[in-house]
Amino acid sequence: MNEMVPVIFGIRYIQNVMKINKGKFPKSTTCCWTLRQNHPFFEHYQYFVGPELFFALNLSSLVFGNNINVGATFMSSMFEHCTTIPIWIDINGLYHLKGPQNMYNFAWGATGGSKEDVVTIK
Repeated sequence: MNEMVPVIFGIRYIQNVMKINKGKFPKSTTCCWTLRQNHPFFEHYQYFVGPELFFALNLSSLVFGNNINVGATFMSSMFEHCTTIPIWIDINGLYHLKGPQNMYNFAWGATGGSKEDVVTIK
């Protein structure tokens, strides 16, 4: 495979994103997640994913441990993204779509805001 193919693809991708954003580079977005409470009999599994880019940020209880927060800053309009539904696995290996009442990820985030100008790239 030609080494320039990924570079050319990346340049075209950015050009298409800027075309969608009226010739401007999109604002950044910051999202954060924290596990509200751990549970001795369950493990919580959840991911922040970018399906078209084949990546997943692990937001599971094993990552959060002792009140650890996970954050990400990214150009949100540059790719499709979402947070998966959570699943819980109990100590017997059974899967649950509804877990302990206080064992969930609390998430918050912010964009660049509507008053800021987006950066024009020439």
